Amino acid sequence: MRCLCWPVCILSILPRVAGPIADVLSAFSGYAQPFQLPTQGQILRFRYTTYMGEKHPSECKVVMEFTTKDLGLEPVSRRKLIKLAGARYNPEKDLVHMSCEMFETQAQNKRYLSDLLDKLLVVAKVTGVLMLGYI
Repeated sequence: MRCLCWPVCILSILPRVAGPIADVLSAFSGYAQPFQLPTQGQILRFRYTTYMGEKHPSECKVVMEFTTKDLGLEPVSRRKLIKLAGARYNPEKDLVHMSCEMFETQAQNKRYLSDLLDKLLVVAKVTGVLMLGYI
């Protein structure tokens, strides 16, 4: 037989369930850290997306952003890096935006983006011939 007064039943159960949940959540509050802006030494910014327990096709995607001025390149190398970045470069914000979702884990995609930036910097710093075949 069903209870016809289900709102009353829920309200009678709620304090017994909510009490332990509140205790667990208050224990986690000790781990909270205030937000701090990136320092001058933190040039690369990585962004990850988590779907809280659900599988999603873009869960492994990693986005990397950096400004070309922060890299400390010579003007010629900086212009070459901008040309190599192509459409990924935003001239209004001086921001390079790269993303990867080729691999199964976020760590692999982050490593790939980091290695790709290293290769771009090597090519950008080479004077003389533009080595597009190196990447």
